[in-house]
Amino acid sequence: MSANWALRLSSRLNRSRMVSRALLERLERNFWSSNTSEAREFHPKWRADSGALVFDRTTSTGTIIAEIELARKQERILLSAEAEERVNAPSYAPDGKSILVSRSRGSKNGLWRISLNGHSESHILRTDPNQSAGGAVYSPDGARIALHIATGGNYSLYVMNADGTNLEPIVNN
Repeated sequence: MSANWALRLSSRLNRSRMVSRALLERLERNFWSSNTSEAREFHPKWRADSGALVFDRTTSTGTIIAEIELARKQERILLSAEAEERVNAPSYAPDGKSILVSRSRGSKNGLWRISLNGHSESHILRTDPNQSAGGAVYSPDGARIALHIATGGNYSLYVMNADGTNLEPIVNN
């Protein structure tokens, strides 16, 4: 990642108001860090009350899904994965009690729902080993989920019920 790219990204995020200034400063600090275990944060999503962000952080040793309470600038880890497991693109449920996460566990790829109280996680959509699910977001009423499924570099959009049933293609590529 070039310094020029990082400055352009920082400027674009700041202008779009997609992320808080605190997270933007953290992203910049982590990019410019000389630490060899350099961390990079991606995919920030707002909680409905705008009081927190959920995001993924990748390092050389693995990936975590974390939440930052903005008023207190307090971060907590919701999920941790080793380098060989991919987890990313978290998104809050409308009620703020759980998140959706794209996750791969060997041959068990798919979309997972993880409660924010740390007591449960469920595999709500299983995809084939050569596929990945991601970019999942709830409908405003929480009844449906929109997502993409990638197969061999081709991405298609889908919608399904919040429990993972009735997967329907919307746009196929």
